[in-house]
Amino acid sequence: MNATHTTEAGTVVYEPTQEEYAAYLDRIVWDAMGRSVADFKQAYEDGELDETNTVVGDLIALLRIGQEGDSSSA
Repeated sequence: MNATHTTEAGTVVYEPTQEEYAAYLDRIVWDAMGRSVADFKQAYEDGELDETNTVVGDLIALLRIGQEGDSSSA
């Protein structure tokens, strides 16, 4: 991942490409739930996941962030 810009305060900002973010999501979802992103999304849509589980909520939030500019949803 390359730095995209530096703030006036000197903080280097990194913005992942869509491919980098997709790879990150794959790793995070697999590590947390032992599922692929597609399987996680399907289980969520089917109501199979406990929405009171903070890990599920955190993953859904990450998946929604990853969908910005995309027509699909988490």
